[in-house]
Amino acid sequence: MTGSETYKEFDNASIITSTGNDSISVGKYRFRKRDVLLGGIAVLALVLVIILAIVLAVEVSNKRGQCPEQKTSEALSGNVELKFCDTIECLRTGLFEKTNLNQSVSPCTDFYTFSCGGYPAANPMTPSMNDVTPFNKIYSSNIDNLVELLYYPVSKTHDLSYERKLKNFLQTCTGRFDKTSLRAKPFLDKVLTPLGGWHVLGNWDVAKFNFHQQLKVVHIDFMVDAFFTYILNVNSLDWNQRVVEFTYGGIGLQYMIYTNENYRQFVDAYKVYMRAVAEKMVADAKNLNMVVGNDTDVAVRVEEFLSDAFEVELLVAKTIPYTTKQNEPHNEENRLTLAQLTELFDNQLDFVDYLKTLFNDIPERFKDTTTVAVLLKDYFHKLGPKISDLLQTDVGKRKIHNYLVWQLMDFFAGELSWDYTHVKQNLESFINNKVDEKTDLNRCFTKARQTMADAINAEYVKYFIKQENKVEATEIIGRIKDELVNELRNVQWMTAETKNLAIEKIQGSLYKIGHAEYLINDTYIDNLYAKINITDKDHFGNILNMNQWTRIRMNELMKKPDARTTWAYPVYQPAVEYFNPWHELIATSALFQNPLFDHGGPDYYNYGSIGSLIASHLIHSVDLIGNQYKLDGSNLGTWWSNQTFYNYKEIHQCAVDAQKGLIIGPFTLGDNQYTVNVSSYATVHAPLMLADTSGLKLAYRAYKKLISEREEEKLPAGIHKYTIDQMFFVAYAQANCQNTADMLKLTRVLSRVYPSKERVNLAVSQLPEFRQAFQCKEEEPMAPKQTCTLV
Repeated sequence: MTGSETYKEFDNASIITSTGNDSISVGKYRFRKRDVLLGGIAVLALVLVIILAIVLAVEVSNKRGQCPEQKTSEALSGNVELKFCDTIECLRTGLFEKTNLNQSVSPCTDFYTFSCGGYPAANPMTPSMNDVTPFNKIYSSNIDNLVELLYYPVSKTHDLSYERKLKNFLQTCTGRFDKTSLRAKPFLDKVLTPLGGWHVLGNWDVAKFNFHQQLKVVHIDFMVDAFFTYILNVNSLDWNQRVVEFTYGGIGLQYMIYTNENYRQFVDAYKVYMRAVAEKMVADAKNLNMVVGNDTDVAVRVEEFLSDAFEVELLVAKTIPYTTKQNEPHNEENRLTLAQLTELFDNQLDFVDYLKTLFNDIPERFKDTTTVAVLLKDYFHKLGPKISDLLQTDVGKRKIHNYLVWQLMDFFAGELSWDYTHVKQNLESFINNKVDEKTDLNRCFTKARQTMADAINAEYVKYFIKQENKVEATEIIGRIKDELVNELRNVQWMTAETKNLAIEKIQGSLYKIGHAEYLINDTYIDNLYAKINITDKDHFGNILNMNQWTRIRMNELMKKPDARTTWAYPVYQPAVEYFNPWHELIATSALFQNPLFDHGGPDYYNYGSIGSLIASHLIHSVDLIGNQYKLDGSNLGTWWSNQTFYNYKEIHQCAVDAQKGLIIGPFTLGDNQYTVNVSSYATVHAPLMLADTSGLKLAYRAYKKLISEREEEKLPAGIHKYTIDQMFFVAYAQANCQNTADMLKLTRVLSRVYPSKERVNLAVSQLPEFRQAFQCKEEEPMAPKQTCTLV
């Protein structure tokens, strides 16, 4: 069973074929009647639920009365007239805000718990998500929507269509029946044959073994690590250039597991997995009459294979701990020439020829004198002679060959029939101590986005992006940028020279908002994937073609090193970052989604939520973090004046003092509870705290300026007890709500990353605007005597 018939076991329509009478057309799109009906019902139900929830919220609020610790809008203004907004966007906003509030807690005592105390109950953890945040929920929902979208038939079927290639790949990848009928035949034909056969099958000739050529086949033809890993990376000392890095690689487990008796069960499980794959491969080869010798001979060779492959992996794993990481490997004086690296590796691999083959479009770039970054020099220095020793005998050559075959088997096991995939998943579940709950389509989607990222981005933009979101987001960012420039003109801690440089940096930065414009250009995306051949019949062939397309992309990146116009994040992942090396603010389309943002919703909500997040990252362009990068974008280096840096120290110390006595926790792990005194982390966290506080202040001032130009804003029904200003700060806190496993939070704290509770409370406690909004008394927890911000 091949092609579109595969899906008929699970659904009424395939990805490729027409849906016939079971579909309707809307413009150029075709949808199943069942899905349209269910979608309509879902939308209607959502509207009814939201309206009902708001009505109930108002009723409950009225019955509960007013918490004596809260300063309500009526109490603050004396105005009992209630003015509510009633649009669906505003009601949706109100439902989110009301659901998450814990009104039994005073906002002046613990603002985060006041704002987010209801979040865990409304957003429980699941076995597949132990870090529930608005960001992660949006991302997970977007993935689900994309996976569902890619079930639908192809709308553009011409040969160059990126959509057709993407959906062809997903169709063949999820074609379990197709792969089951083929079993290991694709691997035996398309991988082992180019490698010169396999000792276990009796069709490998040791006399023809050439280590240099076989390693190139594994690394370059199949893009699989063995003995070491190569990476094409941005030069950390000049972001306008790229550099080839070399480091260790080619082992199936973390290197410390191999020799630590505490992890013995993982090694045993890995060996069980190796045996299962090898024996299945032999059985499939027998059915294809590809095995030479009797069963006894084959059984002996299987044992040799398993012993050889693990022995060489163990040799690699034992080499890694005794090597020292190179300090600043991108520094030209610390790099190695290709001739030096060849010699370091005991002349077992000609690295000039190796890179000429890998970068076959630009072979002239690689000579004996070409330099590369070697992250672990000692590793190559110690591993090379060990490989040389093995190559002295036929048995040693067999061991290396069996090791190379195993690296390929392990890599491709997930692309074969279900029984191969199943044993691989069992191993991963055991090692990760977590059941793999992903469906076939989820796994295939993950593979597709590793290679066809822009194709998936384009589909997301086409079907899920509202252009009005980008327009409003652009206005918000523009107002925040203008507010920052105005504030910088008035700050006292920067000298005039530093102020001017900071303002020039802000005004000259690149603002990547929403998505790249090329994603809405189908012709551009089609041409981007023109060199990749994806059919609707051959999954394994598609995988091999995608691997080679990765090689093509590496060649293109090497030819065009300036990546400033590329987008580092998928547009369906909510993300915001100021990337100092390239002077650019990135804010993806997914950031402008409910519950972080709602076009047509209250302005206080959008400015308090994503406005404050964006502003805090924009602060990083000119703060202590931004000062670490040269203004020409070439390298690390400072641009503040000495006096500016001296003045900053006082503000920095203020932020450190604000964290004195801060205890984070308790974290419950099993039967024990742990707390962390973060006083020793305060210096490291101070720049982040100052950015959070200063960003929130910028967003608030930009918002206040906005509403001074517009008609009075209305609150959603159900939260009439609070003022607009109060709800601005609630929106900030609720954008940072989290329901996260204690183990994960503790791990992050030990890595100097504070939980949301501490970050939110520290940020609001530094703002006079916050304490005024909630009328907090001096020296209440959220109103300390001493406060500090950068702007």
